[in-house]
Order: sequence, then structure tokens, then C-alpha cells
Amino acid sequence: MSGLRTSTLAGAVAVAALMTVAAPSGAAVAATGGGEKHCTVRPNQREAVCFDTFPQAIAHATNGAVRLPAGAKTVTQQQLDAGAAAGGFGANEATVIAVIYNDSNFGGHSFTFVKDHGCDGDWGTVDFEEGNLRYFNDNTGFNWGDEIGSAQEYAGCHGIYYEHSWFNTRKSGRTVEGVWSGGWMDDEASSIRWV
Repeated sequence: MSGLRTSTLAGAVAVAALMTVAAPSGAAVAATGGGEKHCTVRPNQREAVCFDTFPQAIAHATNGAVRLPAGAKTVTQQQLDAGAAAGGFGANEATVIAVIYNDSNFGGHSFTFVKDHGCDGDWGTVDFEEGNLRYFNDNTGFNWGDEIGSAQEYAGCHGIYYEHSWFNTRKSGRTVEGVWSGGWMDDEASSIRWV
């Protein structure tokens, strides 16, 4: 009987040791963003195309003109302009107007909005709009309704992020404008207009 208890105890210790070794490994994958997706929709595409890394998404968004270093999480207007010049693009081809991220500080999943031109600089007119971000999702089922944690803007576009779908703020009146990260609109925006 004593031998059986010793075997059972040894087995339990071995299982506990395996679980202890496995847990940090899984946590490391989560911490490095193993499940993140980086999606984009280019003009005339019907559905989002998603990638495992942000540099892959930007390369797709810009027809391969912008090649970011591995591990990059953001892109600058200067990088986009240099890529367009090097690629021989005109003003009306594959223009990145915004990137939204599901985490603050431009991290987590990302979605890159690409149009055939930038914004005209007239804040009195709407150049582009997305009325319901729940329609935007990646191949893991993640959708963007109430998920934006930060946003970048490009090509002269100024975003207005609304708390609810179809540019509705109801009684709260909650919107946020321009480049932003975290704060009271974190995980609240459901529609966007770019002026």
C-alpha cells in the first residue's frame, strides 16, 4: 500500500511540475501577442485581409511599397510618403488614412483603413465614414465594435470617433477626435467619420 501511495504522489508531483513548466510558456505567447491579427481593406476589396504581423499588413495596404522592420507596431506619415514615392504611386492609389488598435498605446490587434485618396482638409465635409465597426472583423472572429483602444491618422485625415454605431452619441455626447490612446473612449467607439 505504501508503494501505491508513493507512485500516486510521484505522479501528482510530475503532473504539477509539467503544469508549472507549461504555464509560463503559454503566458509568454499571450504577452508577445501570439493571437494578434493585423487586417486591412484596400479599395475595391470586399473583405478584410488579415496577417500575423503589422509590417505584413502595411506592406499589403501599400502594394508592397512600405516595408517596415520586423516587430514594428506603427507606421509614420513619412514612411508612407517615402514608400509611395519609391513605388511611383500617384496621389490616388492605396492611401492609408488610419490605423486603429484594440489596445492603448498602439498595441494589440490592428485594422488599417486604405482608400484611393487622402482627405481634402475641409473639416466641414466628411471624406470617409464607417457607420458600424461591428462589420469589421478578422479571421479569428474578433470584431471592432467597442474595441478601439488607440488610433493613428494619415493623409490629412482627422477622425471623429463616435460612441455608438451610425455616428450616434445618444445622451452622452461622447466622441473623441484625432490621434488618441486610452482614456474615457477606450473600448467605446463604434463608428468613425474622417474629415
